[in-house]
Amino acid sequence: MPAGLDDKLRPYWEMVAGLVPDGIAASHDAQVVLQLCQALRVRDLAYERILSGGIEVADSAHGDEPRRNPAIITWRQAADMCTSLMNLLGMSPVSRSRLQSGDEGKADPFLEYLRKRNGPES
Repeated sequence: MPAGLDDKLRPYWEMVAGLVPDGIAASHDAQVVLQLCQALRVRDLAYERILSGGIEVADSAHGDEPRRNPAIITWRQAADMCTSLMNLLGMSPVSRSRLQSGDEGKADPFLEYLRKRNGPES
């Protein structure tokens, strides 16, 4: 855990550290893990705003017409960033298989099943 890590990001750091596959992340990946923690926090805060404000909010600039809650856009962008960063850290079946290529002993069993069922990739 980096020195000076914001207390609000500590639970995310601990969660991510427990989920990253062994042997994938090294000390130089700390910035990627930090960005993932920040994106997870933003995603969660945006989701809380969606829950408290609803899907639609009144637009005071346009006569209180209903419009989509802007927190939805923030949530979606943060969720997309989380997915991208998680893929970099081998936190999805596809990214794990890419990171582990060349080490058939540790390949994802589900991916191996799909390969056998669907045939080799072209």
